Amino acid sequence: MKKILAIAFILTIVSTLPVSASVEHKVIKVIDGDTVYVDFNDNGIAEQDEKVRVNGIDTFETKLNDGLNWQMKLYNLTQDEALGLGYYGKEFAKKELLNKSVKAEYTAGEKFDKNNRHLMSLYYDCDRHGKCKSYEKEVLKAGLATIYTKSNLADELKPYQKLDKIKVNTKKSHKLNLVIFNKKNGKYHKLDCKYGWMSSQQELINKPLVKYAPASCCIMSKASQYQEKKYLVIPDYSSKNLSLFYIDGYKYKRPSVKPRTKAAKALIKEIQNAKESIYFAIYGIAEQPDIEKALINTKRRGVEVKGVVDMTQDNKNIYSGTEKFVESIGNIHNDYEIADKNVKDDFDKEFDITAAIMHNKFFVFDQKKVFTGSTNISNSGIGGYNTNVNVLINSPEIAALYTKEFKQMYDLKFHTIKEELKNNKNIQIDNDTKVSVFFAPKNKVFANELHYLLKSAQKTIYVEMFYLTNKYLVNDLIFAKQRGVDVKVILDASSANNEFSAHNKLRSAGIPVKIENWGGKMHTKAAIIDNEYYAIGSMNWTGKAELHNDENLLIIQNSALAKNATKHFNHLWNIIPDKYLTETPKAEGIDSKYSCFDGMDNDHDGKVDCYDDDCLDCCRAKIIK
Repeated sequence: MKKILAIAFILTIVSTLPVSASVEHKVIKVIDGDTVYVDFNDNGIAEQDEKVRVNGIDTFETKLNDGLNWQMKLYNLTQDEALGLGYYGKEFAKKELLNKSVKAEYTAGEKFDKNNRHLMSLYYDCDRHGKCKSYEKEVLKAGLATIYTKSNLADELKPYQKLDKIKVNTKKSHKLNLVIFNKKNGKYHKLDCKYGWMSSQQELINKPLVKYAPASCCIMSKASQYQEKKYLVIPDYSSKNLSLFYIDGYKYKRPSVKPRTKAAKALIKEIQNAKESIYFAIYGIAEQPDIEKALINTKRRGVEVKGVVDMTQDNKNIYSGTEKFVESIGNIHNDYEIADKNVKDDFDKEFDITAAIMHNKFFVFDQKKVFTGSTNISNSGIGGYNTNVNVLINSPEIAALYTKEFKQMYDLKFHTIKEELKNNKNIQIDNDTKVSVFFAPKNKVFANELHYLLKSAQKTIYVEMFYLTNKYLVNDLIFAKQRGVDVKVILDASSANNEFSAHNKLRSAGIPVKIENWGGKMHTKAAIIDNEYYAIGSMNWTGKAELHNDENLLIIQNSALAKNATKHFNHLWNIIPDKYLTETPKAEGIDSKYSCFDGMDNDHDGKVDCYDDDCLDCCRAKIIK
């Protein structure tokens, strides 16, 4: 009863606090870029009932919370970048508002938000004619805030939002050296120190030349760090020289920055164990700090670490964390470096970077082992959320092929200007396993080896695929069905909603096709043939993958492995409702489990979770189907 009366008393104080837009009051404390304390009662003390949430805008968070995670996903930012923008926003508020007199005016439909903060617009630096600056407009123009789209001021403020400046500020944030300062004990903590964030008196500050003096719980000896990062990984299938790792996206509710999948742990383990060299070709990297740190630490102990990544025609990577990663590692090249260099391709045409991507996802360790598959090094990929598969092969002969392919790209021979690698078929890696290795776009594997394999299938063909549009492979599946082969296909929901998807043609030919309905993607690119062959790699079954992109595909002959993959395929098949044999679920909406609450733009329409029209009913009901 006392607690209820106390709450009622506080609410009474808040609701009766006299606030007049015509009277100026000082801002006496800044929480972040959109929350301040205004001294309405002029006593110089920041009191709870004087907290103001600026109406119409959102600045970036300065603490680890759900809001920061949401901003990271929405704007494709790393944690450091989002915190950097939050730091800049708070510094802007301090510069513009702190210890200044402002006019505060209620401009929202409600006077208070759900946290009982005044919802107000702030005006400052008023001249003698009464003309004042609008804080909302100024912080938007500075590129340190975005419009809160549900605000009644959204349309009015829209012209002032500067997304390009936000990108500039994001890049600028890379030069910050942000630390957590515990004002109670005067110690500094690194951003990845969870104990630093626990303090009730912590603050995010920029300390370029800081000498860390964190609590002992934040710094471990080299021995304890070494022990903590060692992983014991049990593969989903293994033979003498091959291990297979499945990532089942349906198990997870949202992406993760942690190495929670077997594939991630296996990759980190191999990075840590490398003694001479690591060569990698990856699409990009996003929010995988443990993998990044493992590579950086391995390079520091003298191992040669080199890589290649993809870049768009704008010299950007689709993952915002890639640029900073490239700076940290060095020795990383990309396909943009040969754009506009008058390079000719196989068709005697100048190289066109817009026609191709470097889509590989492989690592070569000490020129002895290869880690490859369909998984991107991202929070939704190897962090777990999309469905993927990876293979680790211990074979110097296989590693030599991947090393040659890597060195071509590292020497700026990408896409159609590469040379075709030979002696790449039926390599015996143990008594039970033969492996053939193909690199696009030179090997033309869809028109040759994969075509012959599908054409010769006698019993079963089971396909797990992100994009399936290649008309020749589609015809191979249809012809197999017509001669009595059991053909089944699982496709991704976002790709199935693409106009070029072949699932309707396959269904019309009598081939059962299920469209997945979990939040993450069906990102695997694999096929199992006659419980004898397993085709796996980075290649979607598209024309672009075969003819333009840098890709890799393995065809593995091992009956035990193929049977294991068939068992896994049937498991995925059975958990997808039968209604999606005829229907196509939306990638973001009530059809797809967790998709309205995962912080991802699953259907690539620029709208995330409850901002997506297809999620409105789900969000209103607060249910997950």
